[in-house]
Amino acid sequence: MKIIKTTIAVILLVTLQSMNTLKGVEGIWIYSAPDASYEYAEGEITIIKTGTKYTAKIVARYDSFKVEDVKVDKNLVVLKFYIEGTPITLSLTFSGDTFTGKSISNEGEISLTGKRKQHAANEE
Repeated sequence: MKIIKTTIAVILLVTLQSMNTLKGVEGIWIYSAPDASYEYAEGEITIIKTGTKYTAKIVARYDSFKVEDVKVDKNLVVLKFYIEGTPITLSLTFSGDTFTGKSISNEGEISLTGKRKQHAANEE
């Protein structure tokens, strides 16, 4: 009986931890890309899910970009948009309330990191 209770407790603990880790990618995220040019080195990325479609908005120091081309596959998010006519691809890997990733353009790759500022309105 003690083994059964211990097993159930472990299963519950693992389930609760995984639920806490997989909070979803929707919400507002603060990003930092120290190697990017000053105007794009810091900002916010808002990811919104409407039905089955994701969109995003990126707000940098002096500009903002609406992103319609957003692909989400579990904890991987790929955003494609343009800055001053240059195609940009952001590839972000989420883990709980943080992410790591890279920005890819014809000028090369830039690493970025981020943390959750706010959950989506329909979460929590």
